[in-house]
Amino acid sequence: MEDMIREVETIDGDSVSLQKRLNKCENEMENLEMETYVCEDVVEKEIQECKMQLGA
Repeated sequence: MEDMIREVETIDGDSVSLQKRLNKCENEMENLEMETYVCEDVVEKEIQECKMQLGA
């Protein structure tokens, strides 16, 4: 019985650790998504500037 208790405690600890890692990955994905939007905006502005220069 004590072995089972230790095993469950180990599994619980692993579960908490995995949840923390998952949260960290989700946060990183959100940050990368925001950075992607910013980069897309910058590229779009640069494209518009190039179009204006070529049209002038």
